[in-house]
Amino acid sequence: IGQYSFILAGCVLIFTNVRSIKRFYDFQDFSNSNFIKFLEKTRQNRIFFYKKTQVAGLAFFSSGLLFYIFEFVHQNVFLCIAAYSLALIFLIILWLFIRRRVFSRHAKILEDLIKRLESLTKQL
Repeated sequence: IGQYSFILAGCVLIFTNVRSIKRFYDFQDFSNSNFIKFLEKTRQNRIFFYKKTQVAGLAFFSSGLLFYIFEFVHQNVFLCIAAYSLALIFLIILWLFIRRRVFSRHAKILEDLIKRLESLTKQL
């Protein structure tokens, strides 16, 4: 079961990346205002990814990790407790801290880029 959950998480990641790459591949030479609209759409896509897609992918990954660990440690109680404790600590840190921090950092970079381009467009 754990391996299938990993595969589902990988499929979510592949689908998202292919869709994102297709958007950038279809991007042509636009004016500054069209490029700013493109970046705004990118921001909206990132928010959707953070709230929906990333949650689904991480849910599949988390369940896969917990099932995968169970296959190896279910016969020894001490090993089971130790492995699940480490896995749960890792998942809590991943879900609550790393995920938010990475999203905030990337959102700030994108926001700064949009502001700089808008100020340049206004100067022209």
